[in-house]
Amino acid sequence: MTKGTEVWVIDDDRSIRWVLERALEKVGMLVRTFNDASGLEQALEAHRPQVLVSDIRMPGINGLELLERVRSRFPQLPVIIMTAYASEQSAIDAVNLGAFSYLQKHCKNDEIKIVVRNALQLRRAESENKQLKRELKKKKSKQQMIGQSPRMRSVFKMIDKIA
Repeated sequence: MTKGTEVWVIDDDRSIRWVLERALEKVGMLVRTFNDASGLEQALEAHRPQVLVSDIRMPGINGLELLERVRSRFPQLPVIIMTAYASEQSAIDAVNLGAFSYLQKHCKNDEIKIVVRNALQLRRAESENKQLKRELKKKKSKQQMIGQSPRMRSVFKMIDKIA
């Protein structure tokens, strides 16, 4: 995993926060923990992590409500939902709301590390894809500005054939 990657963990259970923090720090992650969603929402105004891991059952705003709020404001931020009370319906709800993954809290530390790594890889790929699309759009717009004459169009056709 990338050193310095920031992961935020939201869970009202201090022991779960502690275990996740230690597991992710062992692979070079920077981990910030929150015991409820209210502190997290304020922190997101100033800074965003690369991945968010949230419990479902918490006092105040639950994890699914938080997921919905985060995805509507920051759609590129991968959110991993964890719960000790897994149900088929909560898994369906989480996925429908845009969760990157849905895990049970009793999963192994290696499993959470893999899911976080996969979320990071997806985010990186999406970011690279956007960048490449922007560059391609710039090249096409430059090509159109330069190549308006019939002679230039024939030159571009020849270049395309050669390429």
